[in-house]
Amino acid sequence: MALVPDDCYPWVSGGCNWTIAYLWHGWDWFARASVCLLALLALNILFITAQRFYFYFTARRQSRSFLHNATAALHDGRFNDVITISARSARSPTASIVVEGIQAFASVPPHFTDREALDAAERACRRVHAVAIAELASGLGTLRTVASLAPFIGLGGTCFGILFSFRAVEGERTTVMAYIALSIAQSLGITAFGLSVGILALWFHNHLWRRVEILGSQMLEAEADILIALKSHSGWRHEREHTAEISRWGFIATETPQWEVPYDRQRALLVAVWGCGMVLAFVLFLHSC
Repeated sequence: MALVPDDCYPWVSGGCNWTIAYLWHGWDWFARASVCLLALLALNILFITAQRFYFYFTARRQSRSFLHNATAALHDGRFNDVITISARSARSPTASIVVEGIQAFASVPPHFTDREALDAAERACRRVHAVAIAELASGLGTLRTVASLAPFIGLGGTCFGILFSFRAVEGERTTVMAYIALSIAQSLGITAFGLSVGILALWFHNHLWRRVEILGSQMLEAEADILIALKSHSGWRHEREHTAEISRWGFIATETPQWEVPYDRQRALLVAVWGCGMVLAFVLFLHSC
């Protein structure tokens, strides 16, 4: 194996710099694959974070607008006006809970008691709350997985780099030892990259989860407010005017309950990780034969 010239050792001469191109040239194929996978994970982190920030910003802004415009109508029992206002806040989880509670309360047949109608509204609010939290948390599971996986990917690339550095080389003992030390130093950069990606994913996960908790607390407060308002104006469901208004917005006539809870669909990331694992297993099998 050809050795790196002595003037390219950074601790010997300042002629070589620790650039990305320099490190890439010194890495073996497995180290390069690890770096490419870590770069893919880092891009995935940035994409999920940007998408979640926009989603949370829109949800919180529309929720504030809805609460500002609908609070008075809600407390006065003008649920038709609340429904009209909620139509302008399609991405507000708070508005979704309020509308779902009104929908469930109004759809209970008249021969049921008000207590049973309130129970139906409460169950509907809890169902919407669970689905909304799952939608808000979509992508955070991937960030948590990347935070756990990235350091081990970097460590795996470093281990293989160190193993490959002990292959038979020709030259004087001093030159060989310097080459091995240089290979180990280059391989440690992969571990540093993996730790950086893991720390970034963990930080964004914790920060975004805090936003989910804030929106969740707003939904719980909205659920309590709508149940109190419905209990205070329970006679509203016996009126005839509200049926036409609700059907106009489609909350009873067209919508069906959403039972499926969304989850992270990271197929590309899963295929990339499993592909690297299969290649590693194949290489280890060939070396063992």
